Amino acid sequence: MEYIAMLSNLVEEPPPLDEQLLLPTSYADHAFLSRTLTVAPWVLLGLSSGILMIHHATAPRMIRTTGRQIVRLLDWKDYSIIAVISFVFPVAYVMAISRLTPYGAREFNLTGTYGLMPAAHFASLFIMMVTAAILAARGRMRLRASFFGLGRGWSTVITWIALAAATIHVPLIGWCVTRQTFDKVTLYFIPILLVPGLIALVSVAFRSSFGSFQRRLDNDILVRTLIPCFGMMMIGTVSLLPLFEAEENHWFRQDRFVVNLEDSVFPFTFEKAVAERFNEEIRQMLETE
Repeated sequence: MEYIAMLSNLVEEPPPLDEQLLLPTSYADHAFLSRTLTVAPWVLLGLSSGILMIHHATAPRMIRTTGRQIVRLLDWKDYSIIAVISFVFPVAYVMAISRLTPYGAREFNLTGTYGLMPAAHFASLFIMMVTAAILAARGRMRLRASFFGLGRGWSTVITWIALAAATIHVPLIGWCVTRQTFDKVTLYFIPILLVPGLIALVSVAFRSSFGSFQRRLDNDILVRTLIPCFGMMMIGTVSLLPLFEAEENHWFRQDRFVVNLEDSVFPFTFEKAVAERFNEEIRQMLETE
């Protein structure tokens, strides 16, 4: 956008700029940044898995042995259900909001979104994946081992609150950006909605060393279930990279106003229009003299 503004200043009457024709460029930029940001949840999931494994190792041997036996009640169907709930649903929801509604703010360039989009959506996506995995894992364990009374207490309530807050955050941050009536301070405070998700993750990681035997056993079982689920989500996250790359290439090929690769002299067609207008103004000046 700055380059186009600079070109426009070269002539007294710049050629008209149809903003609708600039949309493919903005869409391609968002797809490129989405592809780059995909690495963030992958890294965070890996770090989360490492933290869970470290704190799982601090549990007493009796708890670890008992937890290992109970986790065997889960089969591949349970893990598949957890994977769908914790990865497929959140990704589908965030991508639907981002790509199919105005709340993706893709009509704005990256500067116009104050640097929040699509980074804020990826932050919500990570929290949604983690909290959904925690709730799904607890739900499957209650189904398979209800006689142990697993998955109850304040931590489950906080996790539900975190999931709801992250779900609301996705369209809310997009709505605020598209309104363009909020200052940067207000916009940067909106991600506070994601804090409950971080609290839920921290509570899962650090409760393994504290509390009663029942609570520590409950947490150890949850951690054992989450670690392979996080691994599956990391694999799923990597699979998004070629999709975003294909989207980026698609919109790049659709761009016929700013970039025209068929023209070897003026690949930037707006640049060509400015050059033609510049030559016309020079010719008019010479004729008047």
